[in-house]
Amino acid sequence: MITENKVIALCGFMFSGKTKTAAIIAEKSGMAFYDADELIQKQTGLEIFDIFNRSGEESFRDLEHKILNALLPGLKNAVVALGGGAVTRAETLELLKKHVFLVYLKVGFDEIKSRIASASEKEIKSRPLAAERNFEKLKKIYDSRLAFYETAHMSIVCDGLTPEAASEKIIAALELKK
Repeated sequence: MITENKVIALCGFMFSGKTKTAAIIAEKSGMAFYDADELIQKQTGLEIFDIFNRSGEESFRDLEHKILNALLPGLKNAVVALGGGAVTRAETLELLKKHVFLVYLKVGFDEIKSRIASASEKEIKSRPLAAERNFEKLKKIYDSRLAFYETAHMSIVCDGLTPEAASEKIIAALELKK
């Protein structure tokens, strides 16, 4: 079920818990952990919010693809937390399908709204598309991404789950052990 190199990538909408869940999976399974957004920030020296504001989403997706293209081909025994829109670019989705076992953290929009509403300003600022808290606009983005997320190798329903509980479901489903 999982790739030969044992590489898992988590996809899903913002505030679905990708980064926290991936970090827990890595810790509990002895796998390496990578956060695509963090890798972009390290390479550019800029916050995600600043990249979006200065260069736009398309430039950000270019950087994201470049980072993943450099990281994934040689990666083994790792968990990668993707940006919420990573799978929306055809070439990036193709790259992911070739090198990772893609897991979709499926969270309903009402739950996403609740998580955004209760998020700290720091959490919001790290997600440029959520910064305005324009839920009508976010719902359109959410709806436009669903078909891409659904192409993942596996989906885990995460409504009402903590990252800990979501990680346990994934570890059990993929039979990951330290």
